Amino acid sequence: MKDQTLTIKNDLIIMAYYIEKYEWNEVNKSTFQRLLYFSAVLSPIFMPNENWGYIFSNTLFGPYNHELGIEINELETKGFLELKERRIYTNRIEERFTISKLGIDTFEKKLFNIATLRPKILWFNTLVKTLSLYGEEFLVKLVKEDPNIYYQNEMNKRSKLVTDNSSDNLSKEFFQFIKEKGISNDINFSKNQDYLLLFFDVLYQKYKGGRGV
Repeated sequence: MKDQTLTIKNDLIIMAYYIEKYEWNEVNKSTFQRLLYFSAVLSPIFMPNENWGYIFSNTLFGPYNHELGIEINELETKGFLELKERRIYTNRIEERFTISKLGIDTFEKKLFNIATLRPKILWFNTLVKTLSLYGEEFLVKLVKEDPNIYYQNEMNKRSKLVTDNSSDNLSKEFFQFIKEKGISNDINFSKNQDYLLLFFDVLYQKYKGGRGV
């Protein structure tokens, strides 16, 4: 559990760093959940040797991991994230965060230099950069068209989302299908953005009512 907690903290700091780099507005907890879900579900394609270490479940609000919300609060309390806005509604509290100076320093001076984290750092960078082309507000719509989530919603299911390297990971299988239809080169990090653009464009077309592939 301690290792998992450290992994989640590191992932949140790394993700927050690239959210800041690509000039997203202050993001809420759901944004972190959705970005880290896409990171996990496509990791068998882009990071086949990575043991992700934590899971997501399908909810009415999208992919969710309970520990992520806890660790976001912990990072804010310890000064790695800054709370930029809090809105209180009748049924929920919405908080928006950005990375702090301490968080930036921790990433640039510590995490970036850990060799075992470099593949994940490169992957997060590519993912956030690619999604930035669509606009952060569109992330929630992309999530709804993600094959794993779409399938569960069609079946009216609220259960664990498969993110491993098995054929039950529909997102991985669908990604592989459109990659084979659109691009024939082997996957490498220099081409990651091309593959992601193809994948997200198909989801975009599905949301907009297009034919996709």
